[in-house]
Amino acid sequence: MVEIFFHFAGLSLFYYFLIINSFYFLLILFSIPSIYKRFIEVNMESIADMVNSESLPDIAIIVPCYNLESLICKTLESLSHVEYPAKRIVVVNDGSTDTTFDILKDYLGLYEVPDILHADDKLEKQRGVYRSKTYQNIIVVDKENGGRAEALNYGIQNTVSQFFLVIDGDTLLEKNALLRMVRPFFSNPNALGQGGTIRILNGCSVDKGEITSIGIPSNYYAGIQVVEYLRSFLYGRLGWNYMGGNVIVSGAFGLFEREAAVQAGMYDKESIGEDFDLTIRLIKYHYDSGHTSGLPINFIPDPVAWTEVPSTYWTIRQQRARWHQGLCQTVFKMWRMFCNTKYGLTGLIAFPYMVLGELFEPVIEFLGMILILTGYFLGFYTGYDCLLIMLVAWGLTASLSLITVFMEMTTFRRYRSILQLGKLFLYSFLENFGFRQMYIWWRFIGMYRYYKGGYTW
Repeated sequence: MVEIFFHFAGLSLFYYFLIINSFYFLLILFSIPSIYKRFIEVNMESIADMVNSESLPDIAIIVPCYNLESLICKTLESLSHVEYPAKRIVVVNDGSTDTTFDILKDYLGLYEVPDILHADDKLEKQRGVYRSKTYQNIIVVDKENGGRAEALNYGIQNTVSQFFLVIDGDTLLEKNALLRMVRPFFSNPNALGQGGTIRILNGCSVDKGEITSIGIPSNYYAGIQVVEYLRSFLYGRLGWNYMGGNVIVSGAFGLFEREAAVQAGMYDKESIGEDFDLTIRLIKYHYDSGHTSGLPINFIPDPVAWTEVPSTYWTIRQQRARWHQGLCQTVFKMWRMFCNTKYGLTGLIAFPYMVLGELFEPVIEFLGMILILTGYFLGFYTGYDCLLIMLVAWGLTASLSLITVFMEMTTFRRYRSILQLGKLFLYSFLENFGFRQMYIWWRFIGMYRYYKGGYTW
């Protein structure tokens, strides 16, 4: 009986990882023609014509900040270089306890203005609205601390632009990022949100808000995330455009239709993963409104934002635990979308994958490792059996990473030197030995925090 259990459990584990990784390989496969097609289009497009176009819609760039005294000026300087004639910048100071607001006052030359938008319905935690003497398109909203989601909502409510772009306070946009980001909204009238590529700023050189040289960090944690982001953000999410659309638009770089976001309830201030939560609710809003065609959420590879990622054990542990806690929160809140035909391919494919391939994956992998070790020492598994399962679980992931590195080499080629490419290949292998096992533990922490409850910025 025990032998039958180990045999059945081993086969189940083998086929689970085979199916999950094969599905991700399918996403990568779907992305290949799109990435090369888009690469050719990028080289043919005239950015100058787009800049001079009078039909571009207004975009409000919302920058929530909390204790960013060392970064906020660099971020604003970078945004001033972004080529987009109809951009507005809304900085929301979420009750910073350092000198962030004082630095903003000095750097921007702030002066307080009447709160015209909320004259009859003052936002409770809003302390003041300020304009800049130096930059006419920048306003600063000062409020009491309430968390990132609430800060974003205050930003949305302090603008009347047709679209709003969300970025983190430590994120730098490339000059043409907004022009490229808004383009798909013209071809898809049903689009409600758009995600772009996020690349790692660690290891790069920055001068006056612009990247002067691109590098790969030598730090173990930051370096591995370069490969991870290439695989997950650039090529994985591009493949989801064929599978019902993306269910996550990163909070570090996402463009949304403002009115739709307001109708969907904006950001949930009780949500840890507010970006995932809003994306799912926008998809739900799209289908509940009677739309049956056109993807509400898309991903486009050529708009790029560069962001700082955690480079120490404790900071990345906190980030990944928070991500998984937010995933648990949103999935269980929106569980009615699971395999629900009303929500198209999102309900039939994308949402179930988030549950089976993301939410419960750390539990399955952790129990699987215990099963393999126990079965091996009890004599139910041979060394070959264990190696086969490990190759399916970890070897395929490494292969997917290598494929994405090769695609990067032959398309956008942000990393050009032999040393940089060598680092990418090295990190593709190192990811599965140590980092992956720690990631399982961090996600367990996120699940525990979801069970326990609680919220932090």
